[in-house]
Amino acid sequence: MAKKVKKAEDIETAESKPLPEEQFLPEEEMDEESSWQEVVYAIKELQRQKEECEQKCQRLQESEQKMQRQKEESEQKSQRLLADFDNFRRRSKQEKEDTVRFANSELLSALLPVADNLERAVAFAQKKEENYQALREGVEMILKQLLSAFAAAGVERIEAEGADFDPQHHEAFAQEETGEEQKGKVLLEIRKGYLLNGRLLRASMVKVGC
Repeated sequence: MAKKVKKAEDIETAESKPLPEEQFLPEEEMDEESSWQEVVYAIKELQRQKEECEQKCQRLQESEQKMQRQKEESEQKSQRLLADFDNFRRRSKQEKEDTVRFANSELLSALLPVADNLERAVAFAQKKEENYQALREGVEMILKQLLSAFAAAGVERIEAEGADFDPQHHEAFAQEETGEEQKGKVLLEIRKGYLLNGRLLRASMVKVGC
């Protein structure tokens, strides 16, 4: 029995002994460590949020740049369209004006030989005796009326005789040897030439010095 009591005493003594100090952290130290962990976590969370914000800002900047490029491209396209439309309108206006101005070119071309014959008749009457005076005056009056109608329609004569030969306005019918001063000059106008609103309607038929 004595041996069993001793064991009970040992157990009671062991239970009454305090644990070593290092096995427990003081409450203040535990709170301080927990606080530091929370601070570290908060810093990491802020860093993560900062990176997300930077990424979002980058995407917004890229989106803004893309929209700016699209805006500039749209403005350039609009300017090109406006320029093309303006050119088209000008061309259409010019074509319409040309159509109006030169609509009678075929009719006027057909009337030119009539003017030629009237001029020949006047020239013939001038060479004859006085009994052709009335005929000459009548033909001259008709010729003046015809030339006035031509002028009103934009037809004008090409001054050829004595001028330098111009292949744009003159048609060489014959050539004649001349001195150096007359070389390349129109010596004689065989058939008159005409312009319609500045455009060639019929070239002058001429003799040229060579």
